[in-house]
Amino acid sequence: MGVYTTTKKMAINDFVEHADQALYKAKENKNKVVSYDQLLSA
Repeated sequence: MGVYTTTKKMAINDFVEHADQALYKAKENKNKVVSYDQLLSA
């Protein structure tokens, strides 16, 4: 996973916030895939 910016310096709080959002989104997408697989196997 990587978070970067090309337009301005990013404050550490902004960096952490973006990283948290990316991790949450990845976890949410993973849960959707797992749920879909469980539906197929049911």
